[in-house]
Amino acid sequence: MTRALRLMSETPLIDGHNDLPWQILKQFNNELNKVDLNTLGTTHTNIPKIKAGRLGAQFWSAYVPCETQYKDAVRQTLEQIDVVHRMCQKYPETFMFATSSQDIMDAFSMNKTASLIGVEGGHSIDSSLGTLRIMYQLGVRYLTLTHSCNTPWADNWRVDTGSEPSQHNGLSPFGKQLIVEMNRLGMLIDLAHVTVKVMNQVLDMSKAPVIFSHSSAYSICPHKRNVPDEVLKRVFWSAYVPCETQYKDAVRQTLEQIDVVHRMCQKYPETFMFATSSQDIMDAFSMNKTASLIGVEGGHSIDSSLGTLRIMYQLGVRYLTLTHSCNTPWADNWRVDTGSEPSQHNGLSPFGKQLIVEMNRLGMLIDLAHVTVKVMNQVLDMSKAPVIFSHSSAYSICPHKRNVPDEVLKRVNKTGGIVMVNFYNDYVTCSKTAKVSDVADHFDHIKKVAGAGIIGFGGDYDGVTRLPEGLEDVSKVPNLVAELLRRGWTDEEVKAALGNNLLRVLTEVEEVRDRLNGTSPDDVPIPYEEVKNSCRTSYGYPSAGAVHSLSTLALLLTLAFQALVTLTAS
Repeated sequence: MTRALRLMSETPLIDGHNDLPWQILKQFNNELNKVDLNTLGTTHTNIPKIKAGRLGAQFWSAYVPCETQYKDAVRQTLEQIDVVHRMCQKYPETFMFATSSQDIMDAFSMNKTASLIGVEGGHSIDSSLGTLRIMYQLGVRYLTLTHSCNTPWADNWRVDTGSEPSQHNGLSPFGKQLIVEMNRLGMLIDLAHVTVKVMNQVLDMSKAPVIFSHSSAYSICPHKRNVPDEVLKRVFWSAYVPCETQYKDAVRQTLEQIDVVHRMCQKYPETFMFATSSQDIMDAFSMNKTASLIGVEGGHSIDSSLGTLRIMYQLGVRYLTLTHSCNTPWADNWRVDTGSEPSQHNGLSPFGKQLIVEMNRLGMLIDLAHVTVKVMNQVLDMSKAPVIFSHSSAYSICPHKRNVPDEVLKRVNKTGGIVMVNFYNDYVTCSKTAKVSDVADHFDHIKKVAGAGIIGFGGDYDGVTRLPEGLEDVSKVPNLVAELLRRGWTDEEVKAALGNNLLRVLTEVEEVRDRLNGTSPDDVPIPYEEVKNSCRTSYGYPSAGAVHSLSTLALLLTLAFQALVTLTAS
């Protein structure tokens, strides 16, 4: 253990996925003023546990459930992002907001936790490249292309299970646009929830490495949410709100979750340092603080809006999970691969591809943790920047559709992405129980298939109900480090998995963004018919004029009727 702690003091531990913002929403309705992260005892994560676990940087997940898709996912995602910002503002001694690899290192140097944002689920951007860019401006540095539902432009992992039909046969044309834009932005592409086909498509086209933010090895646990070996070789605090918010208030709730993270950092500045870059993470580490990054978990959080995406980036969100466990109007979620949900897009829709392009431009991480295999491949095909799987495991080890199959794992290595292993028992052993050694099996498998250079930690603390013995909360992470060392992992390999791999991916995503500097934001909205629902107005679309004309006619008729009543009365 002494050796493990020494390594963790030299290299920042970067965790790809943490759902604390979601717990703050569920337990406190995002009223961060009512929360003391120094004493909070109902979650896997609090400040003492962060310090005990040597957490150098965290992608906070800006996640909203698939149910928010086609409703108000954008608003809810923005609220989750807002939670992360408020966490950092409330606890500046602990958290440092980060949006780049340099930010991570800066936070590390200041002994703070670099706080980055990842959006978990493509439904959070509501098939909008503008929303993708706004989220990048707000700090989002990765996007998980789908969660456990398809988006209009990408299939989620459930398609591979046969429980949902493919909507896009991977990525739709818009999904490919999305990958290109994510590369341009410098946003990580996270393939943690997509189908194997999407994984391969993204790996084929992305100009930058991708990540699997919280996936494990499929060969060890053949769950469809884990990463296959073939993809491995190519290749944050979570602002999460449930799928039920989609087409309702997903944007608002996501903003509130982001606010929780920011307030955490403000309330506990001695512990957290808000982070939006790789340098922020290192700065927080140097200050002995936990770098606090934000990830938005679910594309439904941006309500198919590229403008919302860009706003979220401004707020510090640094990754977006393309979908959660529901389809978005532009991407299929993993449940399509199980056969339990029909595919809406056969992967990514055309707008989904626009989103990827815009995330690249912003420099936001694309998170594929919840999408179908087809979406994974589509994003990998088109993204100019590396992608992430923020909290996925290996399908070959646990055959759950939320895990990443071998053929996708083998591609991740080639594009420089990262698969951040999930600790959830169901994705580790495909059962209700697991041990630290079972999680280490996923690390070993991914290393064997694609090398230690694409592995990270994606614990999913406070987002799951069952965790392995010895990894019950964030304070127990050193146990896993010690197990890897016992198995013969070198110091450099462990340091890479702890954070250097993710720092590299962040840096490469930022480099892609910088190369795309001067490229105009994509302002072409998703076709109205693809997102039309009872909670969405048509203003700005061609149909809006007709609506306005009808409204004007109704007003004139009302005025005429009132005048007639007045004349009659007189």
